[in-house]
This record gives sequence, structure tokens and C-alpha cells, in this order.
Amino acid sequence: SHAVRLQLVAPDKSAAFDQTLTLATTPQSVTFLRVPLYTAPNQPFPPGTYQLTASTSDATAQSTLTINIK
Repeated sequence: SHAVRLQLVAPDKSAAFDQTLTLATTPQSVTFLRVPLYTAPNQPFPPGTYQLTASTSDATAQSTLTINIK
């Protein structure tokens, strides 16, 4: 298994979401995780360009996805 850190970074560079997961290394392994887009019920994150980043704890892999919240 691998520890993977998942972060949603706001336009001001603060972490809107930050969680570390332990994932299995088998090819058929699937993990689902809901990333909240609200600070509280009916209060979405402020509009802007966010970065969703997943990186392994040993820094061997990283992936980033840009999310535009309107």
C-alpha cells in the first residue's frame, strides 16, 4: 500500500481540503473519495481556480488537476 496526500488548494494558496489516504497497490484497486466543495451547508467555496493535487508520501508520483469554481 501507499500513502497518498490529496489536497485542494485555494487561489490564496491555503488548503481548502487536505487528507492522507492509504491506497492498495493492486492494479484492480479502486478508491472513491468525496472532496467537499462547501465550507458549510449551502456555502460553497469562493469562486476561483483551485488545484487538486495527489502525491505519494515518498514523492515518487504526483498529479494535479485544475478546478475552476464559478
